[in-house]
Amino acid sequence: MGGINLYQYAPNALGFIDPWGLSCVTGKGSGLTDGIPNNPGIVRRFMSKKEFKKFISNGFKYDPADPRGGISVTSVKVQPKDPDAIRNSTGALGAEKYVDIDTSKMRVELKGKTKGGVMDWKIKDNVTIDDIVGTGSVSKR
Repeated sequence: MGGINLYQYAPNALGFIDPWGLSCVTGKGSGLTDGIPNNPGIVRRFMSKKEFKKFISNGFKYDPADPRGGISVTSVKVQPKDPDAIRNSTGALGAEKYVDIDTSKMRVELKGKTKGGVMDWKIKDNVTIDDIVGTGSVSKR
């Protein structure tokens, strides 16, 4: 009566699920940590208008010596509405604009959740205008 039991219960039901289908994310740093993608693919960075203009001209430069550990980004599920709500959930100050970045070919480190409970990743590569898949303004409400 031996053989493969196709109906066996998973050893860790919470660690063996992928409701959003993110475990197939490929690229540098892919895979899951506690069910969260190490490299989420598309991420969002909120910024001031001044930082946005600088980015459009020069991109973001990763500095390994910077104590912040990389370019801070969050989930694209954070809606670009209400700068105060963005600050409370992500910690981003002065959120007036945003860029959506394709990180599928970048080194990305999962930092965990912000105080507001939103996922936080650090990009550990330079980001150029070619990596941007969307931009926009944050609405006041």
